This record gives sequence, C-alpha cells and structure tokens, in this order.
Amino acid sequence: MNLWLLCSLNLQHASAFNLDNTTVLRKNGESGSLFGYSLAMHHQLKPTDQQLLLIGAPHAKALPSQKANITGGLYRCEFTMQSDDCERIPVDTEDEKPGQGIDHRENQWMGVHVKSQGPGGKVVVCAHRYQQWIYNNQLVLGRCFILKENLIVEDTRTFCRNRPKSKDLFGYCQQGISAAFTKDKEYIVFSGPGAYDWKGTVRMEPIENFLLDPYEARDQNVFNERRIPLGISSYLGFALDTGTHLLKKEEQVIVAGAPRSNLSGEVLFLKPEAVEDQGSLHVAHILQGPGLASSFGYSLAVIDLNADG
Repeated sequence: MNLWLLCSLNLQHASAFNLDNTTVLRKNGESGSLFGYSLAMHHQLKPTDQQLLLIGAPHAKALPSQKANITGGLYRCEFTMQSDDCERIPVDTEDEKPGQGIDHRENQWMGVHVKSQGPGGKVVVCAHRYQQWIYNNQLVLGRCFILKENLIVEDTRTFCRNRPKSKDLFGYCQQGISAAFTKDKEYIVFSGPGAYDWKGTVRMEPIENFLLDPYEARDQNVFNERRIPLGISSYLGFALDTGTHLLKKEEQVIVAGAPRSNLSGEVLFLKPEAVEDQGSLHVAHILQGPGLASSFGYSLAVIDLNADG
C-alpha cells in the first residue's frame, strides 16, 4: 500500500511526458467569465449513464432570477468535439427565507470550487465570496450547494451563518474555497479560511444521515480558536482532501492546507474524535513547508498509487 500526498512543493527530481496535441477536446466559455477556473469529472449513472465535465466560471453573468450582474456559475459539458455545447446548470436561484437577511450575490465567485463524489455520487459547488446582509452587517460567509448525481440542487450549506459576526470570529468566513467528500461517502468537508481572523477552520458534517455527529477543528459549538494550533492569517483549509490508511489502517483523516502558516505554509492531518460529547477534528500530524513564503499546502491531493484502498 502506497499513499502519497501531493502538495505545492518544488521537487528536485521530476520526470515529464508528452501530451497529445492532435486530438484535443476544447470547450469555450463566455469571454471574461474565468471559464475553466475549476474542473471536475462526473460520472452520472441515473437516470442515464453519462460522463460529464463540470466547469466553474466564477465571473459568469448572473442568471435572470439572481438580482445581480456578475455571480459566477457552473457548466456541464459532454465529451464531444464541439467547443460550444456546454450548458449552464441552474444553481443558487432562490432567495433566503424572510428574516434571514439579504442574499448578496454580486461577485460571489460561484464555481470557484467544484467536486464530484464519484460514480453515481453527488456534486458540491461553492461561492466563497457570497455575502449575507443582515442588521447593517455585510458578512462574507461563503456557501456551497450540494447537487444530486443528475445535477439538480439538493441542499445549501453555510456553516458560518448564525455564528458570532465579528472579524476575529466568523464575519469573514469565506466557506467554499475548498471542499471534499470523505471516502466512506457519509460526510462532506468544508473550510472557512477567513474564520478566526484568517487563522481558518475546517468542518466535517454528514451529507444525508443527520444522526451522525458533525466535527470541527476545535470542539463543536465551542468557538475557541486557541484550540487550533496555528497563528492568525494561516488560511487553514485553503485546500482540502480526505483519505484512509494515511496514519493508521481504516482510519479516516482530513488533510488541510494552511499555505500561510508559520511563514512557509503547513499541511495538517486532522482526525475526527468525540471529546466530552463534542465532535472535534484533532490535529494528529503537521507537515511543514520547505522555506519562507513557499505557500506549502496551497493545493494538495491524496492519491492511492497502488489501488489497495
């Protein structure tokens, strides 16, 4: 069993390979929309079996119902030789219920991150600059949408909503820069790199089975940033992934990048555990960056090279 964690790190030894430039599939988006900022392969099994490419365009024009000019969007593309056959997926088309503030979608960067759960699974797409305007507060909360395998919106998640609003707590949470599904398909993992004065936080919550406990990088419902062993402006959760067998066999681990931590960047291995009936993501291990301003952890991926789980 060989599992590797790939982080933003310059390696001294590397090998290269050629890319086929004769049979290229090209998909075009609207000018200025940042079409292609994020990508995900998605295998839909029902109602029809389809292989799709999902593309985020964080500067796409707003849909007619969104009451904004530029909101960003998500597109679905089939694997064809046509370059202009991508379709916009209607996401974020309904306003919040009365009493929950005003949805401010202008420049919210919908499509900054998109992730598929795998064959027959769900999809998550996020807008990290979404704002909630309530009681003279302009809260940059960010939020994510969970889509069914057929790409119909199923749920909205904004875990920083209804929390303390100050800048050094959750007023600039910016959920959605990254998100990931756990390998057991029970949980989804979000981050709020702007929480706690940009120290950042990570939250793991059930997708459908709400009898399962949520977990967070400090004790659940105890907003104490001192329990996260990083300095301010670390951007914890800027990149996320999950894996098993990383530290111990069958053990589920969240891997989170903090590219500005300790001046060089760090990657944290977080283990879910219950402490005094509170769901906590415990820091089990920290990888440190190679040098000053290297932004170690800016991007990462957990991969299983020999496919043994």
